[in-house]
Amino acid sequence: MNADVANATEEEAKLWLQSLGKQRQIAQQNATLSRQEKEKYLQDLGYNLDGEFAKKFLAAWDEINSTTVKGFDSQMETILKKYPELQNEVSLANGQLISSMGDYADSAIAENEKILKSASDLSRELASNAEKNAEKISWTASESSKAGKKAAQTWNDLVFDEKTGEVKSNVAEVVTEATKDSLTWNNLKLVVHDADLDSNAKDVIGEAAIANGWWDGMAWSDKKAILQDEFSITMYKALEDSGKWAEMSFDEKKAFLYSNTPEVMAETMLNLGMWEQFQPQIKNLNVENYDLLNALSFSRTSLNEYNALDPEVKRLIAEDPATLTVSQSKKMLETYNSVSPELKKIIGRQYKCK
Repeated sequence: MNADVANATEEEAKLWLQSLGKQRQIAQQNATLSRQEKEKYLQDLGYNLDGEFAKKFLAAWDEINSTTVKGFDSQMETILKKYPELQNEVSLANGQLISSMGDYADSAIAENEKILKSASDLSRELASNAEKNAEKISWTASESSKAGKKAAQTWNDLVFDEKTGEVKSNVAEVVTEATKDSLTWNNLKLVVHDADLDSNAKDVIGEAAIANGWWDGMAWSDKKAILQDEFSITMYKALEDSGKWAEMSFDEKKAFLYSNTPEVMAETMLNLGMWEQFQPQIKNLNVENYDLLNALSFSRTSLNEYNALDPEVKRLIAEDPATLTVSQSKKMLETYNSVSPELKKIIGRQYKCK
């Protein structure tokens, strides 16, 4: 459907709306007649329509018919996203052209708005549910070996709320507290090799290992599984080989661990005061904002001011100005006008490098 709509002309889209609107009307009419038949069927069997069984039976039937109508609404919403002007031309409730509806035209437009709002609400609900399910799946461990199953069970018992089935809001604290116990830690650590486990989940395990003193004694394969990305592995080796890792505080190690993109890693190294010492490795990260961060490394004042900026603005600073939308350019200009002259110069030089 989406592919077809993308290639459809406005006239084709208009015909589709008319057809879908008519089908929707027929579906609703059939649903009404069918419900009346079901009510009679229940009454013939001696059921009171206000009774619990009859209410549940009819509610289930209504849900089935509602799903059919919502399907039509969803398809029409997809069409109107491309041709929103058709919302005032075709009645979504019955497929009639609004121009032919005389005094009922305004009512038809108002009904269209209700139908679209309902479809939009449903789309958001489905998207939200899909996102929640995806997150839940990504935090769920599953290993086939006997030891792996034990690790997965230990992890899932810790991470998911027993009542809601959702990931606990304080999951890092829970895992850290539980893995103070060596038996729990040994049962859990194998889960880092689950390829489908969310990267943030592995970071939580790494945080617990560092907090509880297990990290230094871990096998390299376990550490590598937690670090995951090649740039994190390379940077960690540089820190460890230089002896710097042993000197870092828990909070510094945690900041390093959660730096899940090259850009964040480069910024973390700068904020930890390690830019000069590890500049060759940082340069090899090939981040877009390297020149900007390098300039900021010479001014703690400007770095502090930069750190206080909206994360979205930081991302835009690293982008090619030619690729920004009008609203993004406006946001960038407002930010640029609000910062100090020193930071203005640094941002200006970053843009000239593009």
